[in-house]
Amino acid sequence: ITDQQMQKVVERIFVVLQTNSGKTQLSLVCLRVISTIIKNFEKYTPPNSQLQAVLRLAMQDLEVETKQSEVLSLIKSVVDRVLVVKEVYDVIDEIVQMLVRSQKGDARSKCSQIVLQFLMYYPLTDERQMHYLTFFLSNLNYDYPSCREAVIEVLHSIITHFPKEVVDKNSQVIFLPLVVQLINDTSTECKQMLGGLIRTLIKTVSLTPYNAISNMI
Repeated sequence: ITDQQMQKVVERIFVVLQTNSGKTQLSLVCLRVISTIIKNFEKYTPPNSQLQAVLRLAMQDLEVETKQSEVLSLIKSVVDRVLVVKEVYDVIDEIVQMLVRSQKGDARSKCSQIVLQFLMYYPLTDERQMHYLTFFLSNLNYDYPSCREAVIEVLHSIITHFPKEVVDKNSQVIFLPLVVQLINDTSTECKQMLGGLIRTLIKTVSLTPYNAISNMI
């Protein structure tokens, strides 16, 4: 099948999706098909206008429980392909919130996968890097251990994949909340993960921030 033929198929599916958004089962089938196409047909890249429209629809249904799994799968297929449009950044802002507050293990797991892939491979401005870093540090003490574990995993990705100069510059800002949470956390698993994350931070930073951290211990 050619790219042009595939585009026509997606366009038809998208028309069905737009005109039948209230019909849950039909919408789910459309989302599933679009997700499968993006995931498995790597030679086909949807035009930006189509991708933007699909992501806008996905954001509308992100909190709809009956559609959430398919919506997250669609978003993951887009992020796995590193397809870059503004709407990806918009939807990630919603996903990071879900990652922290969701009590559904499968939804939280998908959100975590999406965010980790996004942080590793998408272009991020300095402002966005600081936004995500600050957000996850501020949620280290979230009420539920499973949510804290997800936050720690994302912070590990930030420390190991953000530019070294960013981690160096913010090493003390990162270090202090980790230590405080290590002392206060009531979960054995979280404590182990936090200890590992602190060791990773110390191994990652350059000599000057390393010395600054050492002086704080």
